[in-house]
Amino acid sequence: MLYITAALYEEAAPFLTALSLKKEPSFRHFDLFLGDNAMLLLTKTGAMRAAVATSSFLTTFPPQKNDMFLSVGTAACLNQSIPCGSAFILQQIIDAGSGRSVYPELIYRSPFPEARLTTVPQIITSAATEQNNASYKHIVPPMLYDMESSGIYEAAIPYFLCEQLLFCRIVSDHAVDLTSLSYSEIRKKVTLYITEHTETMIRWIQNIEKNRKAPKQLSEKHIEFYERVCAALRLSTASQAELKRMILYLYLNNIDYLSDMEHFLSLPLLSPCKTKKEGLFYLGQLKKHFL
Repeated sequence: MLYITAALYEEAAPFLTALSLKKEPSFRHFDLFLGDNAMLLLTKTGAMRAAVATSSFLTTFPPQKNDMFLSVGTAACLNQSIPCGSAFILQQIIDAGSGRSVYPELIYRSPFPEARLTTVPQIITSAATEQNNASYKHIVPPMLYDMESSGIYEAAIPYFLCEQLLFCRIVSDHAVDLTSLSYSEIRKKVTLYITEHTETMIRWIQNIEKNRKAPKQLSEKHIEFYERVCAALRLSTASQAELKRMILYLYLNNIDYLSDMEHFLSLPLLSPCKTKKEGLFYLGQLKKHFL
């Protein structure tokens, strides 16, 4: 089952059509749409309302271990060189109120580039962003802004593994584009932007669900290599888990990494690191080179 949340009907409409979802009248407090293999909840805007709606949704319909969760919607981007309609997968979600950051685990290859996002209490406008647009062109990955993501993440994480949570955002404006449009024009643009990426998102997640139901297992050769690297780099338990996620990501995506990584680590594999700090340096280099 695919669990989907969207703040607005205009963001949800393309998924309702593509997945043949119908309104469920018995879920009285929020708008819920059900289908054979998916369900979609409208959370409305604001982190608090989104968190309450998502929590109620997942409590009433508890997910199973192979289910996936997709939060989809639009966001503002202050970098005007990024076109409206561009889609991103979120690698970091920052809550502007608390300053807290969370990091969805992106272990599956995505058809979309990565972005960071800040959840803010109100719509970003040109009046609130006086900095020159040029200052945002060099932010990589780009920073987006919405009003729901941090609340949705906090409500969903008790019910899913981190790797099951996917947050996709489509750029709807640059904090100035929508101010001159009527509400009906804004609604049409939002639906159009989401529609352009709906089929890609659905196929991508269906592929992930298929792999999760019949997950590949690392062969003895891959496990042996992983254990050699952990020992050579003197990795802590947390760093070993990080390396394992990296290797699993490469393996699940059929990337032939073994010989390349063995060459990359030829020095520490021959002469193991003397300190954990040295091992962390190599781990960081692995992430830059292979991810």
